[in-house]
Amino acid sequence: LHLTEDATEPQASDGAGVAGPAAIDPLLESKRSLRALQEASALVQCIKAVGGSGFAVDPPREPLQDDATVTSQTSTKSYLKSFGDAIVSPIRFFGASGQSAVSPMTPMKTPSGYDGPPSPHYNVMDVMSTTLLREHVPSPSVGTRSRSALAAAKQRSHGLFPALSKEDVPCVKSSWIFLRDCVEELDRRRLAYSTLGICPLFQFPALPTLDVHFVAQIKAFCRESMIVSLVKTASELEIYAREFEVSCGNVEQLLRPTFDFYRMAPPQLPTPVPLTAYPLDFRAPEEICPPWGPEVAAALGNVSNDLVTHSSEVNDHKNSKKNSGKTKQNPLSSFERSARAITAVVSAFQRQNDVEQGARLGRKNMQVMDRLAKMQAHKRNSIAKIRASYGTNLLATKAADEFHALRKRSSNVGSLSDVIRADRTDEVPLLTCNVLVGNAAGTCHVTHSHVLFNTQLVPILGGSRIHLFSILDVEVTINAPSKSVLSPLPASISLTTAVFGGNGRKSSATREEVYNFIPSIGARRFAKFLEVLRDVALEDPNSLKFSEKGGLIYLAD
Repeated sequence: LHLTEDATEPQASDGAGVAGPAAIDPLLESKRSLRALQEASALVQCIKAVGGSGFAVDPPREPLQDDATVTSQTSTKSYLKSFGDAIVSPIRFFGASGQSAVSPMTPMKTPSGYDGPPSPHYNVMDVMSTTLLREHVPSPSVGTRSRSALAAAKQRSHGLFPALSKEDVPCVKSSWIFLRDCVEELDRRRLAYSTLGICPLFQFPALPTLDVHFVAQIKAFCRESMIVSLVKTASELEIYAREFEVSCGNVEQLLRPTFDFYRMAPPQLPTPVPLTAYPLDFRAPEEICPPWGPEVAAALGNVSNDLVTHSSEVNDHKNSKKNSGKTKQNPLSSFERSARAITAVVSAFQRQNDVEQGARLGRKNMQVMDRLAKMQAHKRNSIAKIRASYGTNLLATKAADEFHALRKRSSNVGSLSDVIRADRTDEVPLLTCNVLVGNAAGTCHVTHSHVLFNTQLVPILGGSRIHLFSILDVEVTINAPSKSVLSPLPASISLTTAVFGGNGRKSSATREEVYNFIPSIGARRFAKFLEVLRDVALEDPNSLKFSEKGGLIYLAD
């Protein structure tokens, strides 16, 4: 890490001549430290490439007195300057002593009184830095899983240098902010840097458990992960509900002209209910056991209890080694105990978040199911209202009689149920649209159970052909639109039915096309409408029983 002295030196204020502390930008310092690490790594790599092992730098500095601190050695931001003096780029030692470090690739200052152009020359340190950073060999990532690939890459780059790896550079660059916080904490507690490696976990001067700020950071991290997962799952449910609502809107638009023609009032669309109106069966764990919840409190208690257990294990290990001379299994190191403690706390937060996530997803699922049920009920009620208007509405009755007259003239008999119930005259048309069958134009009438096509054979001379199909006996297939330049046609619909096999049974795997047409309202909208009619025809009317208020939200009342 290379910290330039000009960033820590006091600067003079405007007009007063009083020195003031310079503001230190963490991002700028991280960039400088990264460049210094890259310079040092490239230099070590170059030395290893020629077979060298190292070189001597500055003589050792005088140690601090007993009553001296890091703060007393420098003016302002002492922790940055002292830490930078301890770990620096080796290129800095090639510069003149007593001078502040020069930013990389900065031209030398032009002497005062010189009116010519600035000098294009650079100092030796800048040239060395540029050469090393340009000719270094990229290092493999420390996260390379293949041992053989890692060994081969390390041999090519003469070692493992995270600062020279494209994958590891972002982590190395951002590490300075963390190191700065560590140095600030050590300086504030007047602790040496070496205590980071020799001070055991949960022993003085460390706390006997995880500190509050670190636990709060773990909580924020776990909660953010829970929210991301919750939003992803809830978005999938919302997309499914919106698709169902779009289908309901399609039915509403197709049936609106029919209601207007019969002079009937359509059913009202269901009123949307906000998510907060649904019950949430959840109580925050912080309310049950403040401040973290019962699971985290138990985990932190186990971490504190492990302190006594670990101390006894260390003493038993020392005594057994003195008495018997046999070494038992070594107790866990400080880092291993730290990892175990953090893992336990993270797992506790995750278990608490899983309970909240399950409760919130349950509430969202209830809202989605309520919306689906209301949309399906609205489609069923709209169809049932037109269907039940026979005999009570003059226009609807007249349209049903005309449909029944055309049905008797159909060229195909239809299914067995059509033959048995051929005398029914209460089928009120739900949808009437124009169609194109081959080169002949015609009209299509759709009821709750049948589709009838009335096409003209010869437009001038007259004559017509009528085909009747049961919605439950045919399947709808949407064909791609024609790409012909001479006769471009939109997407068409094919009606297919199952073919009887040799044993007299229908084969679901073999189907044949019985009719092909192009509806004026669009193939996809027409197919969706027939799908809704099929679902309503096959639906059990007692499957969804709403309360008097309507909706699944009131079923518990």
